[in-house]
Amino acid sequence: MSFDNVCPGAKKILQPSPEDFFCKKCGTKVEIWTDEMTSLCPKCGSTVSRAREASCLDWCASAEQCLGVMKYNKLLRDGMIEKTDPKNKDRKK
Repeated sequence: MSFDNVCPGAKKILQPSPEDFFCKKCGTKVEIWTDEMTSLCPKCGSTVSRAREASCLDWCASAEQCLGVMKYNKLLRDGMIEKTDPKNKDRKK
């Protein structure tokens, strides 16, 4: 699959990469991939979370088609994306 023509909002999801965060409980570096919200600390077992960022995937009418139904629904369940009305990006559907 070529990612040359992929929307920039979907690129981090379709081409995930690791990012480092630190456990608030023990300070251990924890890797969370860009298509995930949380990971477990390998040292103490605590859940480490990333801050949710607003994305065009929240309001884009083509987001489900762009990501694929299964990935889109998983991201909705995990809180990575949130459906909003494109006319009012602050208000949920």
